[in-house]
Amino acid sequence: MKCEKFVKAGAVQARTPADLVEKCDITFSCLSGSEAVRDVFSGTDGILSGINKFKNSNKSYVELSTLDIMTSEEIGGKIQQSGWRYLDAPLCGTKLQASSGTLLIPVSGDLEVLKDCESCFSAMANNIYYMNSVIGSATKANILINMSFSSTFAYLRESLGLMKQCGLSMRKFCEFLEDSPTSFDLESGSHLRFLKEFFYSEPKHQEKILDLALSAANSCDESLFLTKALREYMKKAKLFASPNPDMSVHLGTK
Repeated sequence: MKCEKFVKAGAVQARTPADLVEKCDITFSCLSGSEAVRDVFSGTDGILSGINKFKNSNKSYVELSTLDIMTSEEIGGKIQQSGWRYLDAPLCGTKLQASSGTLLIPVSGDLEVLKDCESCFSAMANNIYYMNSVIGSATKANILINMSFSSTFAYLRESLGLMKQCGLSMRKFCEFLEDSPTSFDLESGSHLRFLKEFFYSEPKHQEKILDLALSAANSCDESLFLTKALREYMKKAKLFASPNPDMSVHLGTK
């Protein structure tokens, strides 16, 4: 059971999402994407059915997932209509940053909920930005932030490939990045792990973000020529990945 170690640590296990809502004053949701969030939120014994039992209460819902704008606004609207407090706070960063508690979190919605959750957010992130009270603003910011990350990762991916062919040291390359005018932030002692992580595990997430960005652009008739090109590049980048890669060998660190 996934919950077993948490129960042993003192947590109370809920039977369903609706049951979870009943037990908690503040419910956090962090799932794989819009479809998963919709299923857990609106499905049988889902979050919404639990919310409907406690309308106009002082309970709160915090959405940490990366969503499309429509889903974010729809869920936030339903929660507020039920008299609950809502916070849109998508987690932004890599798995390495998540494990070290150094994520970036744009936030929009009820400011009082943010204050109530301050200790929780501080455990996950070292940069928390409150945007405004408008539902969906943080989701939009998250998409834009990740668009920028994706372009940086794409250029870095190609730089790594050329670096290997030129016989240059990855460690020195990382030092150059840290001291460059763009100041690419790589924590001391963890830069090799960081590069290995995004080199193999980030393309799928980046594709998802770029799809969300292109969808948002289509809804407001905005042309994103570079983003479209980057999306096609990411399709090809997946060809470099291996199910069980020896990254140290591939990246020249052995």
